[in-house]
Amino acid sequence: FLVGDEALRPYRARVERAQEQLEQVTRVIEARELEGQITNTGHELEMLVDVVGNLKIEDATSTTQIVEEISSIYASINQLLARLRQRSRELQTREGSAQFAAQLHLISQAVANLLDRSDKPEKCDDHLGRLLVQVEELETRFAEFDEFLVDLAEKRTEITSAFEAKKLALIDARNRR
Repeated sequence: FLVGDEALRPYRARVERAQEQLEQVTRVIEARELEGQITNTGHELEMLVDVVGNLKIEDATSTTQIVEEISSIYASINQLLARLRQRSRELQTREGSAQFAAQLHLISQAVANLLDRSDKPEKCDDHLGRLLVQVEELETRFAEFDEFLVDLAEKRTEITSAFEAKKLALIDARNRR
């Protein structure tokens, strides 16, 4: 059965479908799902190689033909996985940039809001601490993007300066009263 043309056709068909799906991938989550499918096909081929290795086939030519067919499909899977991982990195960068920009904008809005609500020096410290925790969480989430870490360091400095200035102004106003 394994020597016949039909034996490995389902695997070739899966690889061809995955190649078509790769062109349609527009989000990282889709890339991960496709990678799981491709990896699963690879695992099934590994089991098939084990089966072929354990079969007592006296015709060495037949065994060689089966192994070469499986190797050919494996090569296609490896190429497909390489292309998929490249595509995934591109999508991850694009999605990460958009998400980072949105998160940074949200923090900027929170800074403006919390500065306005800080009417005592103690509140400045509380709000500053809360915002710095948010910046740290962003650093953790976007750690693989070096350019974002620079932006976050600048944002941290900006936030700290703004709240320290507000705190000093409130202390001065309190002392003048």
